[in-house]
Amino acid sequence: MLLHPITGALEVVWDAGTDLVRHSDPTRRPLKSQEFRDAPFFHLILSTEPWLRARLEKGTVEPEFPIYQRFRKDGATDYLAYFYSYGKSNRTV
Repeated sequence: MLLHPITGALEVVWDAGTDLVRHSDPTRRPLKSQEFRDAPFFHLILSTEPWLRARLEKGTVEPEFPIYQRFRKDGATDYLAYFYSYGKSNRTV
């Protein structure tokens, strides 16, 4: 998911099984949800880490997030997220 202060967000999902890319323009409402607050990207917003990688095929990783189970079930083996700030950032949502 790409978050932008003016345009909101852009979600891009690639399905390796079908080689299809799906994108959508989600509203800002999900950013306040508990599901988002339990997600790896929210962890990046709160931390000073610029990126996070989880090798899902190795089983439980630290930190573990609930969405990793869904990714594993769908056949994902790796998860990568980058936090990139537009302008001066205070890392808040």
